[in-house]
Amino acid sequence: MLTSLLPPAVCATCRLCCNFLPESVWESPALEAERAAHLRTLGIPLAERPEGGERIALNFASEGAQDAADCPLLDKSRGCRLPRAERPLECRLWPLRLMRDEGGNVFVTCYNSCPGLAAVPRERLLAHAESLRPLFRQRALSFPASIRPLHPRYSILFPLNISPSLPSSR
Repeated sequence: MLTSLLPPAVCATCRLCCNFLPESVWESPALEAERAAHLRTLGIPLAERPEGGERIALNFASEGAQDAADCPLLDKSRGCRLPRAERPLECRLWPLRLMRDEGGNVFVTCYNSCPGLAAVPRERLLAHAESLRPLFRQRALSFPASIRPLHPRYSILFPLNISPSLPSSR
């Protein structure tokens, strides 16, 4: 979905979105039940999310290690092993993400340090994100577990203007 902004080759060389530190596991994608079931049939290990639901299990070298763990779907030479349509939606949308502030307001945000976006004019990023507003709205309403707490590494692009009473993913 972001190929109009970021060529696949740029993402394939970076892979920042497919690599997690122990303290960034919260950023791993929340999986809908159907997607989790499909990944399970492919033999992909899954783990519980603290706020409920499932995510892809990450294999850190040792307990308490500061080493990063790659997503088990990552092929370091080609990128994600799944066809684009089978990838978790959060993976297809990253570095854009749904986030919620402490008041319950939901926003479309962007990861501030995505290397690929450094060359993308902000107006173009905003226009692209705005074109995805219906998708973000539908996702927030149908799968609230995909909404994360607002984090300082993300900048707010625009509010989604949906009810703050939407169930929290915390």
